[in-house]
Amino acid sequence: MRSLLVTTALLLLVHQASAFCPPDCDCNDETLVVTCKEANLDVIPLTLNPSIQRLVLKYNRIKTVDSAIQFYLSLQHVDLSHNHLVNIPIGGFEPQEKLVELQLNHNKLSSVNNKTFIGLKSLKVLNLRGNFLEDLPGRLFAPLSHLEELDLGQNRISRHKFGQVKKIIGVDNNKTETTSSDFDKIKQLVLTNQNLKEFLSDAEDKFKTNIDVRESEMKLLASDLKQLSEKVKF
Repeated sequence: MRSLLVTTALLLLVHQASAFCPPDCDCNDETLVVTCKEANLDVIPLTLNPSIQRLVLKYNRIKTVDSAIQFYLSLQHVDLSHNHLVNIPIGGFEPQEKLVELQLNHNKLSSVNNKTFIGLKSLKVLNLRGNFLEDLPGRLFAPLSHLEELDLGQNRISRHKFGQVKKIIGVDNNKTETTSSDFDKIKQLVLTNQNLKEFLSDAEDKFKTNIDVRESEMKLLASDLKQLSEKVKF
């Protein structure tokens, strides 16, 4: 506990100093956007303008969401894609109440729990594509009361009930099993690069809007798509 307090105090002192833009980053104090693409970062920068609203840190070597991000309370968009993230500490994003979009795709995340996304009450878009996720807790997305778009593609997920999510983009290359009850509140489903025959047979009775099929194995779907001709978009 003492070490945590000391660390927090030091971080506060650093943050009171003038904002500093790390090498290979673009920091715009007018638009409140910071972009550090391929900047050889191992950690989330601590010395940025505390009022930034968009933080792009893709294509770096960041392994965890550390306490530095808690000092940027105005963040609305965070892109941590294409890093080396292996875990997200419990409550790692808890102070980010204004965050609307979170990109965590193409990392090395193998597990998440019911407290991973706690505090993200404004989040609308969550991208977890291209990780190593296998099991998702039943109430994983419960704290995300405004979540509208979720991408779980290219993981190893066997089953999950999507709950209140309105739009699922990509469950391709997973082992996901679904039943019609999984689709109660989903308004749009985007399915890519997968065999959809069994998936659609469960979903067709529940969807009230569009089923968007992209780059799929269409030869296996002819009979299903006839019944869904008014709902399918290509």
